[in-house]
Amino acid sequence: MVNRDCVTILLPVYNGEKFILNMLDSIVRQTYRPIQVIIGDDASSDHSVQLCRQWKALHESEDLQIIHLIREHNVGLSQNIANMRTEIQGKYVFLADQDDIWLEHKVEKQVAYLE
Repeated sequence: MVNRDCVTILLPVYNGEKFILNMLDSIVRQTYRPIQVIIGDDASSDHSVQLCRQWKALHESEDLQIIHLIREHNVGLSQNIANMRTEIQGKYVFLADQDDIWLEHKVEKQVAYLE
C-alpha cells in the first residue's frame, strides 16, 4: 500500500560495518518525514547486521519506519534490491549506498523537485 506522503529508502548492505552507522545516522538527520528505510543485508560476514539491529532499536518511530531484511545467502546487489521492493510503501523511492552520507535536506529537496 502506497503512503502518498512517505518516501522509501532502499539500503542494500554487504559487509558494511565500517560505514553503515554513518549512513543510517544521515538518514535520521533528514528534514523530510515520514521515511521508510528498508535495509537488505546480503549475507554479510561482519557485524553489519548487529549494527543495523542496534540502530533500529534506537531510532525507529512513527515517522521513521525501519524494516531490516536479512538474507541467509548471498544473492548479489541487483537481487537484493529486487527482494526489498516488496516492502516499499513510499510514493518515491531512493536508493542509498552503505557508504553514503547524505546532507540533511537531500530527501526534502529531491521530493520538492519531483513534485
